[in-house]
Amino acid sequence: MSRKVLFFILAITLATACRQSRPAVSGKEPVETPVVQVPVLMYHKVDTIAHSEWWVSTALFARQMDALKAYGYATISLKEYLRFRESPARMPERPVIITFDDGYKNIFTEAAPVLKERGMSATLFITTGLIGDNEQERRTNNWDRPDSQFRADHLIWPEIKALHEEGFEIASHTVSHPPLDRLPASEIRKELVASRETLEECLGERVEIFSYPYGRGADKQRIHNFLAEAGYRLAVDADPDGLAGLGSDLWALPRLTITEEHTVDLDLRRPEHFFLRRVDPEFPLPDVRYGSLECRRQDGSPAGVVQPGETVSVAVTFSNRGAPSDVLITLELYFSDHRDDIPYYRQTVEKHLTA
Repeated sequence: MSRKVLFFILAITLATACRQSRPAVSGKEPVETPVVQVPVLMYHKVDTIAHSEWWVSTALFARQMDALKAYGYATISLKEYLRFRESPARMPERPVIITFDDGYKNIFTEAAPVLKERGMSATLFITTGLIGDNEQERRTNNWDRPDSQFRADHLIWPEIKALHEEGFEIASHTVSHPPLDRLPASEIRKELVASRETLEECLGERVEIFSYPYGRGADKQRIHNFLAEAGYRLAVDADPDGLAGLGSDLWALPRLTITEEHTVDLDLRRPEHFFLRRVDPEFPLPDVRYGSLECRRQDGSPAGVVQPGETVSVAVTFSNRGAPSDVLITLELYFSDHRDDIPYYRQTVEKHLTA
């Protein structure tokens, strides 16, 4: 008895996050209209495998950076953000600030090469008490439970100096990564001042940017006062999701946590996980909908059931009610009684669907 064949369609995805019809710009020319919102992205660890929510795989990180470049985003530092608040007309049309907390070695080995290859930079928040002078003194993340089950080495001072010389902004993340809102005043001052002084001694320049460990204390005026007394001018939060505006609170600048979930391949069922929608909540999305599937034999008659080896034509229709987009449409055919087998036939086509 010959076997029947079932038809399945299914994969509809953006061909790439970088092919929608939204125009790209260089991001380097001054513009007259000031930007109101700036995405500040928060990362921790980038490596070959994303072990937990605090990791992003190197491959995905590279694709995320490619997507930013494709849409004309230009990386700026937090010091530059401060200057642009005073002269907003000089801000790039699409600025983005990339930050890394804690100071892990994989910034040096994984993230930095991706950024440098694309002409991009980042701000690195260093927990100075976890940084050794050489390889023998390199510390691990055994302090960071429960994520310490996935070992991550910290940077050492020669690597931090090298990153600074290559254009990466270096900023403070305290000495020992404590929740500041649980410390007495004397300990808060020590954490803020000692970390800044250590970084300034290493870098040979003033350090005025800060990140709250765990985001704790970002909502406390008394800790804002300690930061100002210690010589800081700006501090970033680690909790609320939001974009930084030109009038945002300088002691609690909002950031966007980026994880392995924030893919550059749009799944229309979960648009909140689309990386570019994360960076820009107004980013235009397509609305691709399946229309119909029609299978016919060579004589034009409908083919509901076909035999293996029989020649048929398949017509699939889709509509797009959203932003124009390139999509990949995949058609797969399986034998009905061997659903776990590899497809009997498979074809993927790329189409540009306009609204």
